[in-house]
Amino acid sequence: MLDTIAEMIEEGNLEFAASGFRDTTRVAAGDPNLWTAIFSLNADQLGRVTDELIASLSEFREALAANDSTRIRTLLDHACQRRMQYHEPTRD
Repeated sequence: MLDTIAEMIEEGNLEFAASGFRDTTRVAAGDPNLWTAIFSLNADQLGRVTDELIASLSEFREALAANDSTRIRTLLDHACQRRMQYHEPTRD
């Protein structure tokens, strides 16, 4: 997946990526043998989650293609509500 994203980033623009990009691509920086084993052991679950992700991305893509701002807003609102369920740890 990182390969796909990296191909879209023009040379020199990676410096503008915030820490979120680094955090969401952390697996790509790991040992491929380790991750291959982890993915293999969890293939069924990862397959289901991947199918759900593809369906979600397709829904978002369709809303973009239709310029359906109401649907886009609904998807973003839902994502925001889900994100708010995860509390950031406080730093002392």
